[in-house]
Amino acid sequence: MLWKKTVFFALLTQQVAAAGDMTGVYQQALDELQLYSDADNCAIILVHQGFQVLAKKNGCDDVVFYDGDSTLRQHTDLPESFIKSVAYSKKFEYQINFQAEDDIWQTQSLDIHESVQVAAPIFHDDMVFAILFLETNHDVDALELDEQNIIKLFAQTIGAEFEKRYLSEQAQLAQAENVTTAKALGEKVAQSEMFLSLLTQLHRVSIELSQSTTLNDLYYNSVRLAQQHLQIDRMAIFLIDHESNKMFGTYGTDENGKVVNESYFSSPIPEHPVVQETLRRKDYVIVIEDTALQHNKKDVGRGWNAMVALWDGDQALGWIAVDNLINQKPLELHHKEVLKLYAANLSQLIFRKRQDEKLVQFNKELEQRVLERTAELASANNALESANRALESANIQLERLSMMDGLTGVSNRRFFDISLQAEWNRAQRHGYRLTLLMIDVDKFKEYNDCYGHIEGDKTLQRVAQSLLIHARRAGEVVARYGGEEFAILLPNMAEAAVHAVADNVLEGVKKLGIIHKASNVGGVVSVSVGVASIIPNKELLSTELVEQADKALYRAKALGRDQCVFT
Repeated sequence: MLWKKTVFFALLTQQVAAAGDMTGVYQQALDELQLYSDADNCAIILVHQGFQVLAKKNGCDDVVFYDGDSTLRQHTDLPESFIKSVAYSKKFEYQINFQAEDDIWQTQSLDIHESVQVAAPIFHDDMVFAILFLETNHDVDALELDEQNIIKLFAQTIGAEFEKRYLSEQAQLAQAENVTTAKALGEKVAQSEMFLSLLTQLHRVSIELSQSTTLNDLYYNSVRLAQQHLQIDRMAIFLIDHESNKMFGTYGTDENGKVVNESYFSSPIPEHPVVQETLRRKDYVIVIEDTALQHNKKDVGRGWNAMVALWDGDQALGWIAVDNLINQKPLELHHKEVLKLYAANLSQLIFRKRQDEKLVQFNKELEQRVLERTAELASANNALESANRALESANIQLERLSMMDGLTGVSNRRFFDISLQAEWNRAQRHGYRLTLLMIDVDKFKEYNDCYGHIEGDKTLQRVAQSLLIHARRAGEVVARYGGEEFAILLPNMAEAAVHAVADNVLEGVKKLGIIHKASNVGGVVSVSVGVASIIPNKELLSTELVEQADKALYRAKALGRDQCVFT
C-alpha cells in the first residue's frame, strides 16, 4: 500500500472541511481515501443504524450514495463479519483476504487473489457510530506500524468532521433514527435469542452425539443433527492421516441436502492456502465469501464456504466444512461461534470414541488370548504341576502387556527381575538348572557417535528381534537389561542346548549384516555373551546368577568381544 504522506493531513482537513453537506463529506472523504491509499474499494458504513452502507467507491469510479435500507449484507464485495467484528471490538484491524475462484483440488493452477482489507472505527462519545473500510490489492502484506497509524488518524480526522455535521442534522433525523434504532435493537435481541436457542440446541445435540455407539454412527449423527438443529445447510466431515498426507471422507450432504455416506472418498490433502490455514489455526472459522460450492469435486452453485478444524491436543484430526448452498443465508457471527463450539465438542467425542473402540478391540484380543490359553490348559492336564505352570505362564503373559520395553518390543528390566525370581524359586523347588545369558552390543557408543541415535535405536530393535527366536518355551525370557545390554533367561535347559543357543545368538546378530565402520571388532554389528548356570538352593540368591553371567560377559569383552564366555 503506497501512502503519499507529504501534505496528507493539511489537504485532507481542507478538503473535508470545505465539503458542503454530509453527502459532500462522504464523497470528499472517499475520494481522498482512494487518492492517498490506492484503494480498490472503500466505503463508509453507519453502525448504529443496523450497519447501513452510506457511500461506496470502487477504484476510480464515482462515489455511489445509498438512501434508505441498504444493509451491509446486501453488498457482497464488503466483508460483513469482519466489519462487524471491528465495530464490536472497537479496535482498528486488518486482514489478508483470500478469493478462491478456482477448484481447490486443482492445485497446479491456483488462481488465488489476495488483498488487504482494513477497517477503522469512527467514534462519537466513545461509541463506534461508523466504520471506515478500504481494500487494496497493491503490495499485499502485513501493514507497517506507520501505515496503520495513518489510517487511524484518517478515521479520527474525518470522524471529527462527521461528528460535527452529524450532530447538526441529528435533530431533524431524530424520529427516523428512533425507528431505525428500535429496529436495530430488535435485530440484536432477535440475534441474541437465536444465539441462546442455538446454544440450547447444541447442548441437546452434544448429549445425543455422546450416545453414538460407533465412530461411523458419530459421523452420521453429527451431520444429520447439525442440519436438523443448528441451522446448517450442508456439512461434511473430513479426517486426515498425517503419515500419508491424505484426507478421507466420512458423511456429508449432497447438492440437495441429503445426508450421504462419503467414506469412499480419499485424496491428498489440498495445498490450497485456505485448507492449509484451516489446519494451522485452532478454534478459528475460515470463511470464503462468494465462492464456488462443490460436491464430489464438481461445482453445484455459489455461496459462502466455512471450514473449522478438529483437534486432538495440538494435532489436527481433520475439519468440518459447511456452506449455504440451499438457503443462501448469510453467515452470522453467532453461527460462527456455534460452529466453533460444535467442532470442539465433536473433536472430544471423536477422540473418546476412538479410544473406546481401541479398548473394545484390545479386550476382544485379550479375551481371545485367554480362551486360547484356557484351551491349552484344558488339554495339558497330564499333571497338576503342568497345569499350574501353564496358568502361571498365562498370567505372566497377560502382565507382560504392561512390562514391554518401549523401544525394542521385548520385555523390560522390571519384567526380567520378576521372571528371574519366579524361575529361581521354581528351579529351587524342582532341583533343575537355571541359565542366564548376558549380551552386550559391541562398540555401541561408537556406533551411535558414527551413525546417530536414531540409527542406534533401529539397530537395538533389530538385535532384540533376532534374540526373540531363542526364547520359545514357557518361562524363557528375552529382556532389555539396560542401554545396549540384553538378557536371556533359560530354565531347565541342558548344557549342550545352552551352548547351541549362545552360538546362535552370536551368529544371528552378525547375520543381520548391520554395517559398523567404527568397530575394530569387525565390519558389522556383533555382540559379546556371558553365560552362567546355577542349580538354585536356599543358601544362594538369584542375584548370584546375574553376577556370574555379568563377570563372564566382562571376560568376553576383555578377550576381544564377538565371543561367548561360560562360567
